[in-house]
Amino acid sequence: RHAARGQYEEAMRTLFTYLRTVTRLPGAHGQGTRVLFRETTAQHFSGTGSYTPGAEKVKVNGRCVCQSHSVEVQTTNHVVNENRIVAQIARELVGGAVPVVPFYNLTASRYNMHYADDRCGGITRQGLGGNPTGRNGKVAQSTCCDCTHFCYTPQLYDAYFSGVDRALEAADGYAARQKRIEGATAE
Repeated sequence: RHAARGQYEEAMRTLFTYLRTVTRLPGAHGQGTRVLFRETTAQHFSGTGSYTPGAEKVKVNGRCVCQSHSVEVQTTNHVVNENRIVAQIARELVGGAVPVVPFYNLTASRYNMHYADDRCGGITRQGLGGNPTGRNGKVAQSTCCDCTHFCYTPQLYDAYFSGVDRALEAADGYAARQKRIEGATAE
């Protein structure tokens, strides 16, 4: 959890106020400056779906298990609420100047695509001393249950970058309108 709702909202208002300033810098649109914000990804920890202290230690039979979301978890956990806050603040403070790239719904159903026991495809990312295997030649066991970060797969990231592309197109459209306004004001 990032922070209490009020703290998160305040931090996002501060961020988007700053981003609004960046997008309004003289000539920024003509120079190709574009600002995007990506939604927070879904997490798949046991219970609420979201990380809570100690959630990274939960294992079943010695293995990390990232869990699919129930309908309730998928629509009510704090990440969903944080993304709603961001969407509202982005509309209020920056309009189309800072498009929000969707990512939560893209990752909500992908509970089985996490590193889990610090492995992706059965290979440890970080073994003892930075080696993929431990001292005895066996795959090193992680003490962490990672239900936040996703393994790379073209199916996930092609869809994600499609969202980035749409956000950039929206930002380009906004920039073109601002450039016309700046040009009309200068005349």
